[in-house]
Amino acid sequence: KLSGGSNVDLQLGHWGNAHILIDTDGNDSNRYFAVSHGNATAGSATELMRVQENGYVGIGTNSPSTILDVAGDITAERLNLNKASGYASIEVGGPSGAFIDMKTPFSDDFDARLITDGDGLDIIMAGSGKDISLKTNGTERFKVQDALITVAPKASFTTSVNIGSVTNSPAELNIVRGGDDAALINFSE
Repeated sequence: KLSGGSNVDLQLGHWGNAHILIDTDGNDSNRYFAVSHGNATAGSATELMRVQENGYVGIGTNSPSTILDVAGDITAERLNLNKASGYASIEVGGPSGAFIDMKTPFSDDFDARLITDGDGLDIIMAGSGKDISLKTNGTERFKVQDALITVAPKASFTTSVNIGSVTNSPAELNIVRGGDDAALINFSE
């Protein structure tokens, strides 16, 4: 039923399910339905959303190339990825690189950022006094606090580890051990 004065409402009530059929005779492969606003004709109105005959949905784009193609920001409480077999993945990319920001509470700034320009991965913590910790089974194994790196007791490296080069003088390396835990560092050039 269509009703209203300056507003027109489309109401579907007590009819069960509603369907919008696209290309019911199956002779085309590029049909769609769109939700638009603006001018009185579909050809000159601004398209907001499109559902294509192949099942692809575009929001903010009139040429979706995946099941859901959004041109713009998305706000959500949770993203669940679940694949029946193989790996579920998140792919992030851009012409200058890509980053993922984590923040509490939500704002335009970040507390932690994973960023890459294609040459490596940087983990950035905003502000001073923030830590980067690596844990397994809830136990902290490795921690970076400003200029201090802490490795858990009895940590082992099964391959060679390049900690980097020291370019500032004087260079200082502090090894702290306690109890029966031994500290062993092998330096070679």
